[in-house]
Amino acid sequence: IDTFFGRVESAGKEGSGTLILKYRDVYEGIDEKELDRILLDLPEPWRALEHVDKSLRTGGILLCYNPTVLQIYKLSRRLELKYERSFRVMGIYEIGMRGWEIKGRSMRPEHRMIAHTGFIFVARKCSAGEQEKINYRHRLTQINTDEKSNAVSPAQQEQKKKSV
Repeated sequence: IDTFFGRVESAGKEGSGTLILKYRDVYEGIDEKELDRILLDLPEPWRALEHVDKSLRTGGILLCYNPTVLQIYKLSRRLELKYERSFRVMGIYEIGMRGWEIKGRSMRPEHRMIAHTGFIFVARKCSAGEQEKINYRHRLTQINTDEKSNAVSPAQQEQKKKSV
Protein backbone atom coordinates (compact mmCIF):
# COMPACT_ATOMS: atom_id res chain seq x y z
CA ILE A 1 0.00 0.00 0.00
CA ASP A 2 2.84 2.41 0.79
CA THR A 3 4.25 1.98 -2.73
CA PHE A 4 1.04 3.12 -4.41
CA PHE A 5 -0.70 5.29 -1.82
CA GLY A 6 2.43 6.67 -0.17
CA ARG A 7 2.96 6.89 3.57
CA VAL A 8 -0.39 6.90 5.31
CA GLU A 9 0.79 8.19 8.70
CA SER A 10 0.45 11.88 9.42
CA ALA A 11 3.40 13.93 8.26
CA GLY A 12 2.51 16.87 10.49
CA LYS A 13 0.30 18.63 7.95
CA GLU A 14 -3.38 19.12 8.51
CA GLY A 15 -5.33 16.55 6.54
CA SER A 16 -2.26 14.44 5.76
CA GLY A 17 -2.30 10.77 6.57
CA THR A 18 -5.88 10.39 5.43
CA LEU A 19 -6.71 7.41 3.28
CA ILE A 20 -10.25 7.26 1.96
CA LEU A 21 -11.40 4.31 -0.11
CA LYS A 22 -14.70 4.70 -1.93
CA TYR A 23 -16.68 2.16 -3.84
CA ARG A 24 -18.84 3.85 -6.47
CA ASP A 25 -19.74 4.00 -10.16
CA VAL A 26 -17.04 6.30 -11.53
CA TYR A 27 -18.61 6.17 -14.99
CA GLU A 28 -21.17 8.58 -13.50
CA GLY A 29 -18.53 10.94 -12.11
CA ILE A 30 -16.24 11.62 -9.16
CA ASP A 31 -17.32 14.27 -6.66
CA GLU A 32 -13.92 14.85 -5.05
CA LYS A 33 -11.24 17.09 -6.57
CA GLU A 34 -7.44 17.27 -6.17
CA LEU A 35 -7.12 13.56 -5.40
CA ASP A 36 -3.61 12.12 -4.98
CA ARG A 37 -4.38 8.64 -6.31
CA ILE A 38 -7.16 6.92 -8.21
CA LEU A 39 -7.32 3.13 -8.49
CA LEU A 40 -9.66 1.65 -11.10
CA ASP A 41 -10.61 -2.02 -11.40
CA LEU A 42 -13.12 -1.70 -14.24
CA PRO A 43 -13.91 -3.52 -17.48
CA GLU A 44 -13.75 -0.21 -19.43
CA PRO A 45 -11.51 2.24 -17.53
CA TRP A 46 -11.21 4.53 -20.57
CA ARG A 47 -14.86 5.50 -20.01
CA ALA A 48 -13.87 7.08 -16.68
CA LEU A 49 -10.90 9.11 -17.98
CA GLU A 50 -12.85 12.36 -18.30
CA HIS A 51 -13.83 12.19 -14.61
CA VAL A 52 -10.33 11.06 -13.57
CA ASP A 53 -8.79 14.00 -15.46
CA LYS A 54 -11.03 16.47 -13.60
CA SER A 55 -10.54 14.89 -10.17
CA LEU A 56 -6.85 13.94 -10.06
CA ARG A 57 -4.41 16.65 -8.98
CA THR A 58 -1.33 17.48 -11.05
CA GLY A 59 1.28 14.89 -10.12
CA GLY A 60 -1.41 12.44 -9.01
CA ILE A 61 -1.28 8.81 -10.06
CA LEU A 62 -3.85 6.73 -11.92
CA LEU A 63 -3.55 2.96 -11.53
CA CYS A 64 -5.78 0.56 -13.45
CA TYR A 65 -6.04 -3.21 -13.18
CA ASN A 66 -7.37 -5.24 -16.11
CA PRO A 67 -7.26 -8.95 -16.89
CA THR A 68 -6.62 -8.58 -20.65
CA VAL A 69 -4.00 -6.75 -22.66
CA LEU A 70 -6.69 -5.51 -25.08
CA GLN A 71 -8.28 -3.50 -22.27
CA ILE A 72 -4.89 -1.98 -21.44
CA TYR A 73 -4.33 -1.23 -25.13
CA LYS A 74 -7.69 0.59 -25.41
CA LEU A 75 -6.92 2.56 -22.25
CA SER A 76 -3.45 3.60 -23.43
CA ARG A 77 -4.75 4.57 -26.90
CA ARG A 78 -7.54 6.72 -25.41
CA LEU A 79 -5.06 8.37 -23.08
CA GLU A 80 -2.68 8.99 -25.98
CA LEU A 81 -5.33 10.34 -28.37
CA LYS A 82 -7.57 12.36 -26.07
CA TYR A 83 -5.53 13.10 -22.94
CA GLU A 84 -1.94 13.26 -24.23
CA ARG A 85 -1.45 16.72 -22.71
CA SER A 86 -2.74 15.59 -19.31
CA PHE A 87 -1.10 12.23 -18.60
CA ARG A 88 2.24 10.48 -18.94
CA VAL A 89 2.27 6.69 -18.91
CA MET A 90 4.73 5.50 -16.28
CA GLY A 91 4.45 1.78 -16.90
CA ILE A 92 2.44 -1.23 -17.92
CA TYR A 93 3.09 -4.42 -15.97
CA GLU A 94 1.92 -7.99 -16.41
CA ILE A 95 1.15 -9.82 -13.20
CA GLY A 96 1.23 -13.62 -13.14
CA MET A 97 -0.09 -16.04 -10.54
CA ARG A 98 1.69 -19.28 -9.80
CA GLY A 99 0.95 -21.65 -6.95
CA TRP A 100 3.59 -22.91 -4.53
CA GLU A 101 3.83 -26.25 -2.74
CA ILE A 102 4.87 -26.55 0.88
CA LYS A 103 5.90 -30.04 2.04
CA GLY A 104 7.59 -30.28 5.38
CA ARG A 105 10.63 -28.05 5.31
CA SER A 106 10.72 -27.55 1.55
CA MET A 107 8.92 -25.02 -0.55
CA ARG A 108 8.89 -24.74 -4.35
CA PRO A 109 6.68 -23.58 -7.21
CA GLU A 110 4.10 -26.02 -8.51
CA HIS A 111 5.27 -28.00 -11.55
CA ARG A 112 2.11 -27.38 -13.50
CA MET A 113 1.17 -23.79 -14.05
CA ILE A 114 -2.27 -22.84 -15.28
CA ALA A 115 -1.53 -19.17 -15.48
CA HIS A 116 -3.93 -16.39 -14.70
CA THR A 117 -2.49 -13.02 -15.56
CA GLY A 118 -3.56 -9.47 -15.19
CA PHE A 119 -2.15 -6.12 -16.19
CA ILE A 120 -1.46 -2.99 -14.19
CA PHE A 121 -1.37 0.35 -15.96
CA VAL A 122 0.18 3.37 -14.20
CA ALA A 123 0.02 6.99 -15.39
CA ARG A 124 0.83 10.34 -13.78
CA LYS A 125 -1.14 13.51 -14.39
CA CYS A 126 1.23 16.16 -15.73
CA SER A 127 1.11 19.92 -15.77
CA ALA A 128 1.11 21.55 -19.20
CA GLY A 129 4.75 22.59 -18.68
CA GLU A 130 5.87 19.07 -17.80
CA GLN A 131 4.11 17.64 -20.83
CA GLU A 132 5.72 20.24 -23.10
CA LYS A 133 9.16 19.20 -21.81
CA ILE A 134 8.32 15.54 -22.48
CA ASN A 135 7.03 16.37 -25.97
CA TYR A 136 10.15 18.48 -26.67
CA ARG A 137 12.45 15.64 -25.59
CA HIS A 138 10.44 13.23 -27.76
CA ARG A 139 10.78 15.56 -30.78
CA LEU A 140 14.55 15.84 -30.22
CA THR A 141 14.84 12.06 -30.01
CA GLN A 142 12.83 11.75 -33.22
CA ILE A 143 15.07 14.29 -35.00
CA ASN A 144 18.23 12.51 -33.81
CA THR A 145 16.81 9.15 -34.92
CA ASP A 146 15.89 10.55 -38.35
CA GLU A 147 19.36 12.09 -38.74
CA LYS A 148 21.00 8.79 -37.85
CA SER A 149 18.86 6.89 -40.35
CA ASN A 150 19.80 9.44 -43.07
CA ALA A 151 23.46 9.43 -42.08
CA VAL A 152 25.91 8.17 -44.67
CA SER A 153 29.02 6.24 -43.69
CA PRO A 154 32.44 7.27 -45.10
CA ALA A 155 32.41 4.14 -47.28
CA GLN A 156 29.01 5.12 -48.71
CA GLN A 157 30.31 8.67 -49.38
CA GLU A 158 33.28 7.23 -51.33
CA GLN A 159 30.94 4.99 -53.32
CA LYS A 160 28.79 8.02 -54.26
CA LYS A 161 31.90 9.97 -55.40
CA LYS A 162 33.00 7.08 -57.62
CA SER A 163 29.58 6.73 -59.24
CA VAL A 164 29.44 10.46 -60.17
